[in-house]
Amino acid sequence: MALDRAEADAACDNLLTLRAHMLVRHQFGGAADGPRVDWHLRLFDDKESTVSLNAQPFLRNLALAYAETGDERYARQCARLLWSWYDGAPLPNHKQMLGPWRTLEVGNRQANAWPVITACLGRTDAFDEATHAMMA
Repeated sequence: MALDRAEADAACDNLLTLRAHMLVRHQFGGAADGPRVDWHLRLFDDKESTVSLNAQPFLRNLALAYAETGDERYARQCARLLWSWYDGAPLPNHKQMLGPWRTLEVGNRQANAWPVITACLGRTDAFDEATHAMMA
């Protein structure tokens, strides 16, 4: 995914774009509300919306926006969304077969989003020791 600045700006206001076999923008509260994302969200009774949300391509896009512009708001929002995910998607147990911890979501995060995020944002003020530890 190439940088899409308009989508990065929207993500700073918690308007996230989901892509699977869909193209849906979903508002998760306003910017003043912080990133109140429901990481188990299933739109249209379609598990692919949950897959797209938890693959976190919008976080990769925020990292690319920071790399191009140096604008710290992209780094801060990416870190806030990562913490929202960490707090809102606890580690699974045998009763949680769907959602943020299916193999597809985990693989997408680890292969496509988090390496770019770490490379672009790992030395920013927004990515403090606690954020690095959380990602690890």
